[in-house]
Amino acid sequence: MSQGSMPMHPVAAAFVASDRQLSEILEAVPEPRDKMVQAMLTLRQFLADKCPWEEALDRAESVRLGNFDPCLTIVFLGLWAVASRRAGRIGEVEALARTAAALVKPDMPPEIRSMAANSECIAASVRGDWFREDRAMRQMVAMLPESSPRYTTQLLGTTSSLAYRWSAMEYEPQLTAIAARGGHWASSVAFTRLVQYAETGRFDEARAQLPLLAADPKVATYYAGYASGYRRLLEVMSDPAGAGAAEQDVTSLLLAGRKRDALDLARRNALGAPQVAIVGQGFGAFSLIRAELAAGNREAALRLLRLRAQRGNLLPISDFFAARVELLGGNRGQALRLLRLVIEAVGRYRAVGRLEAELRLALEVSAADAAMLRAWCEGRPPEAGAAAPEVAAVAGSEPVGAARLIGVSQLVETVRRAVARLAAFPAPVLICGEPGSGKRIVARALHECGPRARSPFVDVGCGGIAAPLLAQEIFGKGVAGPGGGPLYRGAIFEAGDGSVLLRDVDRLPPEVQDALLAVIETGEVPGTDGSRTRRPSCRIVATASVDLAGLVEAGRFNAGLFERLRRMAIAVPALAERPEDVPALAEHFLAAGRSDGKTPSLSDALRAELARRPWPGSVAELMEFVERMRLAGSEKLEYDLPDLPASAAPQA
Repeated sequence: MSQGSMPMHPVAAAFVASDRQLSEILEAVPEPRDKMVQAMLTLRQFLADKCPWEEALDRAESVRLGNFDPCLTIVFLGLWAVASRRAGRIGEVEALARTAAALVKPDMPPEIRSMAANSECIAASVRGDWFREDRAMRQMVAMLPESSPRYTTQLLGTTSSLAYRWSAMEYEPQLTAIAARGGHWASSVAFTRLVQYAETGRFDEARAQLPLLAADPKVATYYAGYASGYRRLLEVMSDPAGAGAAEQDVTSLLLAGRKRDALDLARRNALGAPQVAIVGQGFGAFSLIRAELAAGNREAALRLLRLRAQRGNLLPISDFFAARVELLGGNRGQALRLLRLVIEAVGRYRAVGRLEAELRLALEVSAADAAMLRAWCEGRPPEAGAAAPEVAAVAGSEPVGAARLIGVSQLVETVRRAVARLAAFPAPVLICGEPGSGKRIVARALHECGPRARSPFVDVGCGGIAAPLLAQEIFGKGVAGPGGGPLYRGAIFEAGDGSVLLRDVDRLPPEVQDALLAVIETGEVPGTDGSRTRRPSCRIVATASVDLAGLVEAGRFNAGLFERLRRMAIAVPALAERPEDVPALAEHFLAAGRSDGKTPSLSDALRAELARRPWPGSVAELMEFVERMRLAGSEKLEYDLPDLPASAAPQA
C-alpha cells in the first residue's frame, strides 16, 4: 500500500495481517509506546471498566491525528468511537465516523477501509438508524476478500445483526462454510441462525441451534442473555398454554387472550426502558405495539410506528403492524396494499411462520380478516384490484416559527417579541437560560421567523465532542488529498445561507473560541491542507446555560467573543418562573404528532397539580414527564390525577 513517505505503523500492519484482537496487538507493543498507542490502550482500559471515561478522553484528545500513519489513525478512531458510544457521546461518534471516512484512500488495505465503515455502523447504531447501519455493514463485508484474516469475524458480526432484520440468510453459503470448521466458529454461526430462524418464525429450526450454541462455553457465555430471551420465546410459541402461566411475558398473555393484562405489562416494561419500542429490533421490541393494537388503541400504535420510521428503524414485519393500524381506522384498501408488501417480504425471507405467529397475537383482527390473512399465508391472495388503496392518515403539522414558543405568560411574550425583533438581522445571537429551558426551541423559532427559514438549520452540541474534533465539525477540514474520502465541510458551510446553532458555547475549547471570533470578525475561514480561504454565509446562534460574564472574569471564556455574542441576546426564563404556562405546554406535548390532530385535555385538578410543581429540569423535564403519561395512557384524550406516573403522585 502506498503511504507516501510514511510507512504503515506496526499496530496497523498487525491488524491487517492477522485476526488477533486489537487489545492483544496493542499490549504486544514494546515500550516506549507512542502517544496514539498509549491512548488506544487507555480507551481499552475504559471499555474494560479499568479506568474512568475522563482519563480515556484526555488521552485521546492529546493525540495530534495528523502526526500519525493514516491507517493507524483510522483504527484509533474506530476504537474511540466504540468508547464514545459506551460513554453516551452521540455527537462525538458521528464526528469520529466523518473523520475516519475523510482519511480513507482507495489504495489502503481493505481491513483498514472496513474499519472506517465500522465507525459509520457505530454512528448509525447510536441513532437507532438500522437502515443506515444495514447499508454500512454490507459495505464492510463487501470490502473484505474472503482471504482476509478478518473476513470471518466481520461476516459473523454483520450477519448476527442482519438476522434481526431477517436478512442473514443472504450469506447462508458463507455461514455454512464457517460452521464446518467446528468449535467456536460453529457455535457463533448457531447464534446467527438462532436469531434468523426465531425472527422469521422457523421455531423448530431455531430450537435446534440451542445445543450447538452451548457447545462452546465462551460463545455461549457471550450470547447468554440473548439466547435466554429466544429460549423463552420458543417455549411460549410451542406451548402457549403452559408458558402462559408465567405472567412476566406480554406474548404469553396475548396468546392467552388477556389483552388488558398484556397492555398493562407492556406499559410497565416500556416505562422502564422507553426507547426499546422505538429503536429495538427483536421480536420483543414490538410488544407494546402488539398490546396497543390488541386493545384497539390505534393512535398509540400509529405513533410508535412513526417514531420508529423517523429513526430509520423499519423491519420487514413493520408493514404488518401498519396494516393493522389501517384496519382499525377502517382503511381496508390501504391495509391490503400494506399486506401485499408483507406477503412479498414473507416469501422472500421464508417467514411464513412469523406471520402466522403475529396473527395469533392480533386479537383485534376480526375472524373474517384473520381468515383472509391466513389464506394469504397459504398462497391464496385476493384477486388483483379487489380493493383500491386509500390515503393513510397524516399527522398534524408541527408548529413553526414563533408558534413554537408555547405559553400565555408575559415572560414568554417577551421572548416572542425578542425573536421577532432579531430574526431579520444577520449578526450572531446569544440565547441564555437554565438547562432544559427551551433554548434550542427559541433558536429554531428565530431561524424560522427570518429570511433564512428556507435554508438549513444545523445543530452542533459543543459539550459532547472532543476538542480536536470540534473545530473540524464547525469549520470543516479543508480539502481531501488525492483519492481521499468525502470530507465534512463543517457546520458553517453545511448550513449555507441558513443558521448554525452552537449549543453550550461555553464548552468550546479556547482555540475554537479564538477561531470562532476570527470568523465572526472577518467573515472568513482560513484554508487548511492547502485550500483557499472560504467565506461562510450562515448566521451563528449560540446558547449557554452558565454565566458567560463570570467565565470571562475567570479567564475561561474569550472576552472578545462574549462581547460579539451578547450584542444580540435573548434570555429564556425557566419553567419555574412561569407556572401559568405549564398546562399549555403539557397539552402541547400530549398532542404532538397525533394523526387525528386532536389535543388531549387535562382536568382542572391535574392542571393545578402540574402548575404547582417546581420543575427543576424546566421544560425538558415536563416534556419527559408528559411522554411517560402518553406511554401509560395509550394516547387517550382526557387525563386526570390518576394518570400521573406512580413515582409522581400528588404531593400532600
